[in-house]
Amino acid sequence: MIPADDRPYRNLQKHLNRQPIGFPPSRTGADIRLLKHIFSPDEARLAACLSHIPETLDIIYSREIDFLCSCCGCCCSMLSLQKELPLPLDFWDANFQAVLDTETCVGCGTCVKKCPTNAMTLKTVDEKRSKAVINRHRCIGCGHCVTSCPVNAVTLMPRKHQVQPPKNRDELNTILLKEKQHMLAPVKVIGKLAKGIAVTRDLRLLQNSE
Repeated sequence: MIPADDRPYRNLQKHLNRQPIGFPPSRTGADIRLLKHIFSPDEARLAACLSHIPETLDIIYSREIDFLCSCCGCCCSMLSLQKELPLPLDFWDANFQAVLDTETCVGCGTCVKKCPTNAMTLKTVDEKRSKAVINRHRCIGCGHCVTSCPVNAVTLMPRKHQVQPPKNRDELNTILLKEKQHMLAPVKVIGKLAKGIAVTRDLRLLQNSE
């Protein structure tokens, strides 16, 4: 049974999923958490009543996005792969990063369970308390920890170096093709993996020495 507080958002999710872009449900409830982060209940009810003016596919495709990612670590093969990489951030362009308020954190571990790249861990403070710790090399700024934290101890902050996203799919494909055809592309990937292994090893040695 759907909780009463979630009904406006579930109705909106179903409405959005009938649109050209689509917004499928997530097994973990990430779709509802994302909608709650964007819409108030009244806004969700209003948005679910909106309809599109009939337009040709050419017009729709020239204006609308093709895909909306909810960073569902439970079913996305791309995010599952990131968990196996030593430094996932080396393979992402992320303009935001999670920042933790250690004074507010109660060490419940919810963020650890929700993080799709294993960037969140719990560190024991004393016999009775634990605090969350964010590995900045693994955080891709998806925001799952922000929307799931029961005490609002996590926020998203812009990174110092911002990356301008491609304007459209054609520009993205041009960038990807250029990188793929570069003669040093395999060397770059191997270099990033080697760097990740070295950094991970050093972090473990540092933790063991504490």
